[in-house]
Amino acid sequence: MRVGQSDTDPSSVLHVPGLDAVVGGDVAYNGIHMWLAQTDSRARERWLGALDTLAALRPARLVAGHQPPGADKGDAAGIIDASRRYLTDFEAAVRVGGSAGDVVRAMNAAHGGRGNPYTLRVSAAAQFAPTA
Repeated sequence: MRVGQSDTDPSSVLHVPGLDAVVGGDVAYNGIHMWLAQTDSRARERWLGALDTLAALRPARLVAGHQPPGADKGDAAGIIDASRRYLTDFEAAVRVGGSAGDVVRAMNAAHGGRGNPYTLRVSAAAQFAPTA
């Protein structure tokens, strides 16, 4: 099913009601810094709407498109909530921070245990890149 925005738009997920599961693609991340380099504030707001769509499915299991090996997939609500929190924390850090470094420091303070820190650095830099 199409859910709209994630790190790209449009994005889709696979809902398998018989297994009480969702394969979430790039809509929900599990323990990995989210790719936000190609988003702006409006896209991140739409992404929150995609997470609401996932939450409304009420799956017991959620397989995120980005997660460390062996990640727990059995707490779908927790994965969705953590993804939502990451997006809102990133948005707040961009609004308050004066530089990509400020955003990276704020996000590491809140989400430093996530894998793939390169993604965070690129995503933060993109928010302060000059536009053509």
